Amino acid sequence: MFKKSTDEIWDAIDAKRAIKSIGDQVDEIEVLAFNDFRNRLSYFPNIRQPFSFEQKTSSTMITLSKNNRLARYSWVSSGWGHMDRHLQNALKQVDRALWEPKKIKFHRKGDLPKFVPLNDFGERYDEIKNSADKLYVLLKKRFDTYKIRLDFTFHLDRCVLENSYQYGGSYEHLYSRLEYHLQDSHKSLEHKGLVMNFHEDDSSAEQIERKISNSYGQQAKSLSFVRKGQMAAVLAPSLVATLAQMIGEHCKGTKIWPPTFSKILPQDLMLLDDPTQGYGQNSVVFDHEGSPCKSKILVQGGERVSSIFDLQTAFLSGKKSTGNGFRRGMFVSHMADLTPVMQYNYLRIDPGKRSISKVVNECDEYLLLDQVTFPYDRFQDVLTGRALASLSGTYIKNKQVVSRVVVKAYNDRPLLSAFPKTHGSLIDPKSEILNEGEFTYTGWFPYIYLPRLTFGEI
Repeated sequence: MFKKSTDEIWDAIDAKRAIKSIGDQVDEIEVLAFNDFRNRLSYFPNIRQPFSFEQKTSSTMITLSKNNRLARYSWVSSGWGHMDRHLQNALKQVDRALWEPKKIKFHRKGDLPKFVPLNDFGERYDEIKNSADKLYVLLKKRFDTYKIRLDFTFHLDRCVLENSYQYGGSYEHLYSRLEYHLQDSHKSLEHKGLVMNFHEDDSSAEQIERKISNSYGQQAKSLSFVRKGQMAAVLAPSLVATLAQMIGEHCKGTKIWPPTFSKILPQDLMLLDDPTQGYGQNSVVFDHEGSPCKSKILVQGGERVSSIFDLQTAFLSGKKSTGNGFRRGMFVSHMADLTPVMQYNYLRIDPGKRSISKVVNECDEYLLLDQVTFPYDRFQDVLTGRALASLSGTYIKNKQVVSRVVVKAYNDRPLLSAFPKTHGSLIDPKSEILNEGEFTYTGWFPYIYLPRLTFGEI
C-alpha cells in the first residue's frame, strides 16, 4: 500500500474542473500522462542496513494550442510504499559495491543485478488502464468532435547510483515509467469520438514485463561501453561565483587547505575578499563586531595565502580578527541570526588578460556552462569528488547554438579532480582567467576558459 502525499492519482474534481474550463475553439489538444515507479535503497552515514522504499508518482498535463498561444492544466500525485521483497533481495548483490564507491566499475556487467519480476506489476498495469479509461470518459464528454489518439508505453528509464553508504544517499534502481499520450488536431478529423490505440504486443502485463526485462538486459549490456571525450568550455560568471564560494569555504579560520588544490586551480586565479570595494550594504569599513575590514588575498597560484577570522574564531586560534564577523541577515526570526558569524563579505577574482570574444572566435565548438547543482552543505565532498554534481549550459558549434546540455559528474568522475586527464574535471591548471565578467550577488567574477574539459558518461 502506498501513502499518498497528495490526493488520489486521478483526482476527479481537479480533472473535471480543468477539462470543463477548456474552450471549444482550440487548434490542438495534447494530453501527457505518466506514472513513475522508483525502487530505492536509502543509506544513512554509519548505518549499514538500508531502508527500502518504492515511490510512485503520477502526473497528467493537458496542453491546448490556439493561435500559437498555449494553455496548460496539470496535476501531480506522489506516494511512498515498501519495496518489492524480491527486488530488495536482488539488490543485496550490489551492497558491497555501494559501500566502496571508489571501487565501482560501471562498465562491468556484473555490477547490476539481473532483472527481477515485480510481484505487483499486474496491479500497476490495471491501475494505469483504469486511469486511461477515466481520462477517456472525461475527454469524450467534453470533446465529442475530436479524434484523439492514445498511445500506451512502458519503458525502463535509468539505473543511477545517487550516493554511497559512507556519505549517505540512495541507490536508485529500476526507474520505470508507464506513459501514454493523447494528441491530435481538429483540422484533420476522420472520425468522431476518442480512439484508444493500444499496441497489440502491449496487451497484457506479462508481455510488457517481458519487454522490460529485455530492455533492462540491453541497458546492462550497454554499460560495457564508456564514452569519454574532451571539449573546450567557458564557465560563466554565475558558475565561477559558485566555485569561488566553494574555494572560499577552505579559507575560513583554521580549516585544512586540501593539497590537491595546488594541482587543479589555475595559476593565474587570484581570489580576494574585499569588503571595502563592494556595492550597497556590501561596502563596509567595520564588520558587525566593530573590527576594521581589510582587503585581503585569499588564494593565489593555487595556494591559500590567508584566511578570514571573526573575534571568536580568532581568540580560539590565537589569531587576530580580519573584520569578517557579519550577521546572516537584517530580517531574522530567531536570535541566532543576530549573532555575528565568520563569513566573507565580498569575494572577487581579478580579471585576466585575454577577452572572451577572442577566445570563442578561436573555438570551432565549445560548451558555455552557466549552472551547477550540488548539495550546498557538502562543499568539501564536492571539491574532493565525493558528491555528485551536474553542470548545465549551451553547446555551441560554428558560432551557432546547437542545444542545451547537461554534464554530470559521478563518484568516479568528481567535479574537481587532482587528475584531470583521467577524471571529469571542472578546472585544471591550464584553465585561463578572462578579462570580462559580471557582477553577481556575491561579488565580481570573470569568465574562465577551459581548453580541455574532460568528461565521461555512461
